[in-house]
Amino acid sequence: MISLKDYPVNLDGEVLFTLPKFQIGPGHKVGLLAPNGTGKSVFMQQLITKEIPHSVSLAYCTQQLGDERRQMSLDDWAAHASEGFNYNEFYKLAPMLGLETDRPISTFSGGQERKAALIYTMCQHAEVYFFDEPTNHLDLPSILWLESYIKENLHSFLIVSHDLQFLEHIVDGYWAVHEKILRYYDGTYDQYQQRRELEEQALLHEHAKNVISLKQEERYRERGVTARRKRNQKRVEKLHQLRAILKETDTVAENSFAGFTHKTLPPGQMIVELNNYHPQFFQAGTVSTLEPITRIITRKDKIAIVGANGAGKTTLLRSLLSSTNDPTLRHRDNLRIAFLDQQRTLDNKLTPIDLVAGDSSHITIYTDKESYQLHPLTYLQRFGLDPQQARTPYGKLSGGQKMKVCLAKALALPVDVLVLDEPTNDLDIEAIEELAELLIEFNGLVLFVSHDRYLIDQCATETWYLTPKKIIMHPGGFAERFVSSLTAQIVKQHDLPVQEKKVVHEKPTNKSTSLKLKSLMTNIEQVEKSLADLQEKLLSPELYTASQRKELEQIQRKEKELSEKLAELYKEWERLE
Repeated sequence: MISLKDYPVNLDGEVLFTLPKFQIGPGHKVGLLAPNGTGKSVFMQQLITKEIPHSVSLAYCTQQLGDERRQMSLDDWAAHASEGFNYNEFYKLAPMLGLETDRPISTFSGGQERKAALIYTMCQHAEVYFFDEPTNHLDLPSILWLESYIKENLHSFLIVSHDLQFLEHIVDGYWAVHEKILRYYDGTYDQYQQRRELEEQALLHEHAKNVISLKQEERYRERGVTARRKRNQKRVEKLHQLRAILKETDTVAENSFAGFTHKTLPPGQMIVELNNYHPQFFQAGTVSTLEPITRIITRKDKIAIVGANGAGKTTLLRSLLSSTNDPTLRHRDNLRIAFLDQQRTLDNKLTPIDLVAGDSSHITIYTDKESYQLHPLTYLQRFGLDPQQARTPYGKLSGGQKMKVCLAKALALPVDVLVLDEPTNDLDIEAIEELAELLIEFNGLVLFVSHDRYLIDQCATETWYLTPKKIIMHPGGFAERFVSSLTAQIVKQHDLPVQEKKVVHEKPTNKSTSLKLKSLMTNIEQVEKSLADLQEKLLSPELYTASQRKELEQIQRKEKELSEKLAELYKEWERLE
């Protein structure tokens, strides 16, 4: 497969980072980690174009399609596909994901365009598949489908993604750039962070011993993991406290759309009161009305809103906070709201200092008990922006830095409610961790639409799942047991007939092989069902108690055996095909 040694990754004569030893073996699935702007995409593109020499066949799903490709249809893409392209799979996946193959890609939504690029890449004949931010613009059901599809695929993958949960469910380890060197870290993201913490401590010790002068930016970046892990622990503690408080004050009827009724609240805590409120939104030109909600939303709530594209998440956000004469929806008087949309549009020529402070020499911070003043630089440092970034024009900042500026600007004035629509777009994993910290620390109601399960788990005190008929309210973060309601629309489409297309590059199978394939598929389905049953059992919290330890170990051992057996069956299936 791919094997490189002592190779530099260059851009315009500058060495971005070096590869002392880089390998991807057969069936190896790995993540690629580095802060935005480090050169992850450059590295992938240089491998694809063989500017970095190798002899492996690669398929690459880039972040954005060029204008020429967007003017073509999926049928045009298939017509120009290289030898070995899997037409049967391509014309099976396209209708399953709701894609019309004869329409220009330019007429697709962002999510549809991403799905088109993904299935076209996966149907190419390659030894290693490169995915650059594959979950961008995808809704949660589509992310879950993609996650399952890659896990079942026997080929090798190198994946750049800010979606940590997506990576954790797929990859075996991580290639990461530190000190301008690409190194491999086997295991989970948490294990990677623990190893990085030890490496950072060694670096700091070496620095103190040899009095080596390091750049401010590098020193800040390389001390980051240790500091972040400590902040993460504090954030998790505060989140548990918030969830415990809400659990004490709420009466929860699980799986009920009217599952929360608050008891008596202290003055000033109520933000929105819903009394038999019917959420409405437009879908396919008609008005859809969901089952009614009765509950009180308080300033301590951090609510994640989850659902498929077009389910009405953004509409629900706006309707909950808009002025209305509806007697079933009541707001607290003089409600102050900060709304951050997906675009994050600010004046590109102004610096963060100009944007948050204007002509003032200070920022006034308001708390429940007092107010005090901060210098704009000190204030921006609270959002993770160093002095150099604070003086850089907004248009030249990275996506993560722009999100921090937008938050800082929104919170520079007293705010009761913070609303965010897809806040993780363009953010790297480190920026998402910092965002979660800011949301937990915010002293007010947070409502956010997101498909990022990690962010939801890290800062949501409750999660609302939008289904076609009702809103399911679940206390806490993302809950796996509600996945079925979100993925139903895709699961139902698995039995759709394949579009009639002329199939080329496919070898005919004889009767004996057809019978073997049919029998093999029956075995695969049985093993998959058994594996799914075991995985559902593993979601039960009762299983992780001391008294159930032996049963847990037996189930985990059986799950491993079935997973290995399933992998062997798929290998046999691929050989026969």
